[in-house]
Amino acid sequence: MKKSIYLISLVFIASLLLTGCTASEQGTTTGALLGAGTGAVIGHQTGNRAEGALIGGALGAITGHAIGKANENQGTAVPQTIVKCPYCKSNIDVTGFPQGSNVRCPACNNVFTY
Repeated sequence: MKKSIYLISLVFIASLLLTGCTASEQGTTTGALLGAGTGAVIGHQTGNRAEGALIGGALGAITGHAIGKANENQGTAVPQTIVKCPYCKSNIDVTGFPQGSNVRCPACNNVFTY
């Protein structure tokens, strides 16, 4: 019974902490909680429950943060930039070119400054 109350409390606190957070913050919190729980179980078997929870929580937080940060970075795509060739009026994708670059139109082969 005591374990069930502890587990329900832990899940409730975790859900409060994760509300409105970024992916890296959610990953840090989730990793810390899972790592602490796993560390406590492993530590209990060796007689060092608190130490296992502390080490597991720290490692879980670091790993969870790294995974969350990677998930955040996946959604940051560079918007596509399309310009019209001044000679033939074809649409040209200049995404990734710095403004002021010389661009060759693939349709008419003329070079112009973007």
